[in-house]
Amino acid sequence: MALKKSELYSSLWSSCDELRGGMDASQYKDYILVLLFIKYVSDKYAGQPYAPITIPPGASFKDMVALKGKSDIGDQIMKKIIGPLATANRLSEMPDFNNADKLGAGKDMVDRLTNLIAIFENPNLDFSKNRADGDDICRTNRLDGEDKDFGYIVDYKDLFKKVEGNAIAVYTSELDRSSGGADPEVLLQDRLKKGKERLDTAIEKLILLCEPVEPPKGELEHIHYFCGNTEIPTDLQEREPQRVAFYMACVALVRAYANIADELDRAGYSAVDIARIKKLIDYYLNIREIVRKASGETLDLKPYEADMRHLVDTYIEADEPRKISFFDNMGLLELIVKTGIANAISSQLDGLKGDRNAISEVIENNVRRKIIKEHLNDPAFYEKMSALLDEIIAARKAKAIEYEEYLQRIAALAAKVQAGLAEETPENLDRRHGCGILCAANEDQVGKLQSPRRDDSLQHGTGQKAEGVPRIHRGA
Repeated sequence: MALKKSELYSSLWSSCDELRGGMDASQYKDYILVLLFIKYVSDKYAGQPYAPITIPPGASFKDMVALKGKSDIGDQIMKKIIGPLATANRLSEMPDFNNADKLGAGKDMVDRLTNLIAIFENPNLDFSKNRADGDDICRTNRLDGEDKDFGYIVDYKDLFKKVEGNAIAVYTSELDRSSGGADPEVLLQDRLKKGKERLDTAIEKLILLCEPVEPPKGELEHIHYFCGNTEIPTDLQEREPQRVAFYMACVALVRAYANIADELDRAGYSAVDIARIKKLIDYYLNIREIVRKASGETLDLKPYEADMRHLVDTYIEADEPRKISFFDNMGLLELIVKTGIANAISSQLDGLKGDRNAISEVIENNVRRKIIKEHLNDPAFYEKMSALLDEIIAARKAKAIEYEEYLQRIAALAAKVQAGLAEETPENLDRRHGCGILCAANEDQVGKLQSPRRDDSLQHGTGQKAEGVPRIHRGA
């Protein structure tokens, strides 16, 4: 049964009434929309595998209801609900439900948050009974990409069976066949049968893609196959097409599964088949995450931050957000520099289950990728970094150094590569301070720039240039 808009609007207005007096009216939405979001995603996705939103155990709306009336309800909402949800879904900015200035202190906060939760606890505000994606009458899939051979309409209610005869024939007789190419036809096919074919094909494609991986086909063997040998600088880039094909195949598998996830038994799969398929999906998604981290192919959100902040500042009026984590959306190298290599490994590479070789190759590939990406900015510096990386890799593989020493050396190298300049670089050449880039031809020139000398004529303002001292023009 579809949710009535009147019920939703009534709940929203009641929430606004509950917040009156504690804050400006423009700030109501900061709290109300987050509560509505938690209620919605809990009703729709709690307990569902491969859902677009992850609901950690103990962080659903039902768990929030259990906090009603507790003396520390605000603090508990932040620790047990908001924090885990934000971490699991990389939501970096959420309102503070423990803010005494806006929600009151002591009993006032307890009453206000308890009443707010009770409003959204209304049985009529049940999004699980609302129309789900798979309950639509039909869904169109247009021919708008290279991955689609044809457009189609998914008929969930089997309405087309009623017009399968003459009506379809009359319609197809009027199709335009003058444009050339494939002959346009209207074909009626069984949705579940077609969905099963796509799922089987997606699984088979992934199995074939990973067939060349060496036994025992663990994490390290997949890293070797998709990322190459860390001792060969060009391997990572040359194997990019293999990784792209693997990523796309994983996406195709998840889509094919999602299309018939609730009807696998009707599609012809046995209970054993369903368990096998779910296990395969978990396996390949885990491998994809490992390969993605090993190759350093994470999404860098920083280039988009300025534009997103502009949109938010321009179109959304809200209070200053409360930061949940200072290390969200960080790449592996940046995390190593900011938190230390041990914390970076435990937070980013825990899926490798302590496999030292796999962890080492992931870090080495991330350093290599950064060197390749930034090489043209300072060829001499990054060639030196590449040589140091080769030296560390060779020492590790020859077991010439202990694992702890290896981690110290690779962490130090990662810090240099992440910074993008040597420690001894003069401040006036440090790109991080806004100065122009000056590539020195040799170490002597760098030394001269590091401690420039001025002659008496410059000190007395005669305007004559001191011999041997290059002039650096700073940008405005």
